[in-house]
Amino acid sequence: MPELVHASPPTWQRFRRWIANAQTEEGIQAEFDQLVCESGHAFFEIALPYLDRNKATAVNFAAVTTRVLVIRGECDLFVAPHVAADTAARYQRGTYVEVPRADHLVLSRRGVTRGHGPH
Repeated sequence: MPELVHASPPTWQRFRRWIANAQTEEGIQAEFDQLVCESGHAFFEIALPYLDRNKATAVNFAAVTTRVLVIRGECDLFVAPHVAADTAARYQRGTYVEVPRADHLVLSRRGVTRGHGPH
């Protein structure tokens, strides 16, 4: 088995620019302090699935029959705007929600999924 590389956490400057660009520095410092190294192999499988020969992150969209909620922050600079909407559209019961004024860490905000859960 090949040796796995580890992707280092981003620098504070990159984290602020691309991940937490819509939050205050005071509010996001604790999130940054908890970042750890990711497996470069896992990152590769997720970020570039079309190059993953083992198809480790492949999804059979047609087999997913439950509701799927895809959330993106309006100010997310890390994920292109069309990616989240296109992902939701691939599911039979996919819903896309864009949270106003939120960045890539949209789930760190309280109540973002209120009104979008099971009915």
